[in-house]
Order: sequence, then C-alpha cells, then structure tokens
Amino acid sequence: MYTLTDKITAYFKLCIFRVEHRRPRRQRRREPQRRDCGRRDAKAHIQRHQAQERADGLQVRNPQSPLFPVTHLTFLLIHSMPEPYQKVCRLSPNNAYLATGGDDGVLRVWSFPDLYRTHEIEAHEKEIDDLDFSPDGARLATISKDRRCLVWDVKKGKKHAEMGWDPPRGVKYLFKRVRFARVEGDAKRYKCFTISNPVGASKPPSYLQRWDGKTFLIEKAVSSPEGGGSLSALAVSDCGTFVATGSMFDGTVEIFIAFSLQVREQELLKRHKKGFFSCTKDSIIASVHIVIGPVSKSYSIRTF
Repeated sequence: MYTLTDKITAYFKLCIFRVEHRRPRRQRRREPQRRDCGRRDAKAHIQRHQAQERADGLQVRNPQSPLFPVTHLTFLLIHSMPEPYQKVCRLSPNNAYLATGGDDGVLRVWSFPDLYRTHEIEAHEKEIDDLDFSPDGARLATISKDRRCLVWDVKKGKKHAEMGWDPPRGVKYLFKRVRFARVEGDAKRYKCFTISNPVGASKPPSYLQRWDGKTFLIEKAVSSPEGGGSLSALAVSDCGTFVATGSMFDGTVEIFIAFSLQVREQELLKRHKKGFFSCTKDSIIASVHIVIGPVSKSYSIRTF
C-alpha cells in the first residue's frame, strides 16, 4: 500500500519529468515581409503619384538627388531669446548685406560674407513676415503682423518711408509679401509690389498692389475674385516684366504684366496647396517655374 506521502512524491516527480521532457514551444516567426510590404506599398504609391504627374505634364525629379551642392561656411547666434525664431532672411542683389527678421520684430542687417552686424533695428511690434532689398541694394522693405510695411535706408539704418493705403469699405488688411522689381531691367529704377489679405472671418478680396519706387505711394491695385482665397506667394521676374501670385487654398497661380497689372496667364493646381515659384526671362520668352515638393512645372510665355 502506498502512503499519502508516496503519492505526493510520485506526483511531483511526474510533473518534473513532464517539464524536463516537454517539447519546446514553437515561437512565432516574425515576418519582416510585413514591413517590406509597407515599404512596397509606399513605393508603389509614389510611383503611381509620379505617373499621374507625368500624365499631367509635370516634371518629376528624384527628391533624394540634390539640385546643387551645399557647403557649410559658418554660423552665428542672432539672438538669445528662450525660443529664438527667425522667419525670413534675404541677401542683397550686390551680395554686400544679409538681412534677417523674426518673431521679435527686430530687423538685423549683416555685412556679407563676414557676417558683421551693421544694424539692429526694432522695426515692428510683432513678428516680421517678409522683407526684400531693392535692386540697387539701397532700400530694404519689411512687413509684419502689425499690419505695417516699412522701407529702410540700408546704409543709415533709419526708416525711409512707410507704405499705407485706404482699404475699401473700411476692411482691415494685412500685408503678406513684398518684392521689388526693376523697370525695364534698370537696377536704379524700380517698383515695389505687395500682396494684402483681409483680416477676419469675412471674405472680401485680396489685393496685388504696385508702389512707386521713390515716393512709395500706391500706384495701382488689382483685386482677386471674392471668395477665391487669400494670397500666399509673390514673385517677380528678373527683368521686372512679370509679377506672379499664388493663392493659399485653391492653388491658383496668376501671372500679371507688371506695368499694367493685367492677367497674362492663369493656372489652377487643384491637388497642390503649398509651394513656391519664380519668374525668369530669356529674350522674348518668359518662364515661370513652380516647385511643389518633388514636383516642378514650367510655363513659357511670349512677351510680345
């Protein structure tokens, strides 16, 4: 007869035997194919997107291949705020000055390329949205979220003029972008162009404005269609013949003749919301280059 102790001992021996001689549990194999499938899906999506862009006549480049080599020269500390934020910088046409503006509303002008600070001006009460040098490098225009557009003397570091206008129907407007443009290719004769958007929930039209390069008084303004969306981009051709604007929401790009502000060309990029563009001119053909991510598109416009 087995006692209770013998039965308990035999039971534990059996449990130990089963543990020692049990089959190893099959581990679930990790299938890296899942990640590869995700990559393949992403690659296929990019290929389909590029094929669609080619079908639309867009030029697609490889985003991993640089357009030009970049060499690091130096760096400098602009200011030591807890959260420094510089929004825009611009190099003068004669490569003598570099201007920067940011969230502190301070305009800083540096000599180039040694980056010695020549002027530090408390230009605006709010952050600076955009700035641009005149073709001769003597004037510098700045716009800010304080709704002011100021023109500065680059050598003296003092305010030269302030551009202002009377909006229709008493609507408040905010300057968005500013650009200088040559007159007939002459660097000493130039105009200034700005785009302005309404402030608030209402939807009055946005404006493209042209200003005199000496008095900085407004000469002409054209409005966008009401409800067409705010303007977000502004570019001028190197010779000053064309001015182009881009809208923020519907992707509309309009190209104007600078001296009359008549629309020369209009293109609607329905699938694209953000981007930048530039205007150049060669002989009697002007080319407008629009770059949106890895996609670029060019237009050729006859100037006669």
